[in-house]
Amino acid sequence: DGGIAAGCTRLGILFEEGRGVDADPARARLLYQRACAASEADACMRLGDLYRTGTGTHEQHAAAKTNYKAACELGKDDGCQMLALYEQKDPDGSTAEKCDKGDKFACAFLP
Repeated sequence: DGGIAAGCTRLGILFEEGRGVDADPARARLLYQRACAASEADACMRLGDLYRTGTGTHEQHAAAKTNYKAACELGKDDGCQMLALYEQKDPDGSTAEKCDKGDKFACAFLP
């Protein structure tokens, strides 16, 4: 990828945090998606965080778990830790599914 994925991650951080640009977490999410698809572990981790917290999108715990798994498989220890939390708190994914459909009670049980 010639470093393009890492560049997308760095640019995503600027938009996520509003450093030197107006904060735009939705744009950061798009940049992280592109970088994660190119196997950039940090982007997958950050994308998982955005989905988990609903920053720049609505909470999507199934997507968060998927991205944490990708980060873990790419060697990111934090991704493995978050994946383990999801596996422990929601082994079959049903709680995340309920949360993603708007069940706030279910959301309270997720990381």
